[in-house]
Amino acid sequence: DATAEEEGEICVMAIKVCECASDSSFNRKFVFQIGYIDKAVMYYLYVQAGSEEMRCRWIENIRKLCAAYNDHRMFLHYHPGHYKRSPKQWSCCMESSEENPGCTPTFKYDSIPQDSTRFSRHRTPKP
Repeated sequence: DATAEEEGEICVMAIKVCECASDSSFNRKFVFQIGYIDKAVMYYLYVQAGSEEMRCRWIENIRKLCAAYNDHRMFLHYHPGHYKRSPKQWSCCMESSEENPGCTPTFKYDSIPQDSTRFSRHRTPKP
């Protein structure tokens, strides 16, 4: 089970999607989403970055981690909107099923160069 040990943590191996979210769905700018599975339930964390540059950097780094640790087991589609409770539908495509796999193709994780997915667990202090 790839669940986080601490409340508020998301295990990288549980992440299935990291994409831009529709700014209009949230009436906010620079929103992105992290979709992950915990105990067989899909959850979405929506995060608002401080700028477009910061949103891109967050997404790029999370994608690199996912490519390194997830063995490319990411979703192929996602919803750039959110699931509304009333009426029950995705805000992006109006699909009523919450389990619908998505209406928009995701980033192609196999396009990340192999060398860029290597991360050092410890940083060496610079002199």
